Amino acid sequence: MKKSKILALALALLGTANSFAQSFKAEISAIKEAGLYKILLPAELRAASAQNFDFLRLNNTAKVEQPFLIMDASDRQFASYQSIEIIDQKIYSDSLSRYIIHRPLGLNSSLILKLANTEIDKEISIYGSDNKVDWFGLIENQRLTINASSSPLLEKLVSLPLSNYAYLKIEIDNRKSAPIDLKEFGFYTNQYIPSALSPLQEISWEQKEVSEEKITRIHFSSLDVHQIDAMAFEISNAYYLRPASLLEKREQETKKGREIYEEVLYRFNLSASSQNYFTFNNLALSEFRIDIENADNPPLEITNIIFYQKPKYLVAYLEAGKNYHLDIDLSRKRPQYDLGNFISDKLHSLKDAKIISMNALKSDESINAETDSEKSFFQSKLFMWLAIVLGGLLISYIAFGLLKDMGKE
Repeated sequence: MKKSKILALALALLGTANSFAQSFKAEISAIKEAGLYKILLPAELRAASAQNFDFLRLNNTAKVEQPFLIMDASDRQFASYQSIEIIDQKIYSDSLSRYIIHRPLGLNSSLILKLANTEIDKEISIYGSDNKVDWFGLIENQRLTINASSSPLLEKLVSLPLSNYAYLKIEIDNRKSAPIDLKEFGFYTNQYIPSALSPLQEISWEQKEVSEEKITRIHFSSLDVHQIDAMAFEISNAYYLRPASLLEKREQETKKGREIYEEVLYRFNLSASSQNYFTFNNLALSEFRIDIENADNPPLEITNIIFYQKPKYLVAYLEAGKNYHLDIDLSRKRPQYDLGNFISDKLHSLKDAKIISMNALKSDESINAETDSEKSFFQSKLFMWLAIVLGGLLISYIAFGLLKDMGKE
């Protein structure tokens, strides 16, 4: 009985410590029409969750938890068709159809034949040349199976071996069937559009010149740790090429104790011939610096440095006339919702809602020391850590006692 009371006390102490975890609340704009909504998560809220959205919950005013899904703004990729001019063609109904085209730079391994709807099998040969006189084989008598479609025109893809000939000659065998009505040749190129990034306003910077080392040193700082996905420099100089390094202060345990050192996380060049736009993977920082090596050149005139984040959205079904809010509790585990089975990646088709206010709820790293000093001892961080330590010690004491009792038996 005595040990069970001690165990209850230990768990109570740990529970008291856990009660400090809930730290952030965000109100969502009014919902006028029921449906699926996407809500852009601000940098401040992302920082409060330590970039871990397992801690996030969506509730209505009745404190009923609402299912949600976290989604990225996807990069877009699509294919663009380009036609190829036929510079010479001859059609012999009893032997072959011959076409000569100038090979464009974007044509690599797939040639598209656009032709009138038909269902005739043919054989095709393709040759390459740099002068339209000497021709070299690429494809010889390859079977071209054409299946009729529901539209007046159809496309047939022919795979090409890699080559760099300036001209291509295409021959289609007409000895077994009538010529096909070939309208044009073409090819598809892949177009890639990255998702738009959101500017990160929470990071401030200060520049100074270290003349003895011939470097420009820029210190960056923010109140919280933020995910940084890209960075852009605006520089007014005309001609320059300067090596630069991004460094962060870190700590490590050594035989002599705790040691502070600086680690280079990224190296890059600032150049007048580039946009000076740099992307990062898994970079989350609150304080860091960039050193620019000037050698014997005058320092760069840096007018602005902009940081960016890839947008993240919360997607949820929201009902009209109800109020919703988000809160963060760092003691939570990942939620399991059904909603993810019914949502596609088409964010543009969803309605928009937004976060209209954000407030810190309880003591955390972002609340200043003055606020801490006004709290009672039992609300302070010191009490929280004492509760954790005492709870752990009591549980260890009980565990050793139980092992001892089991040994006696």
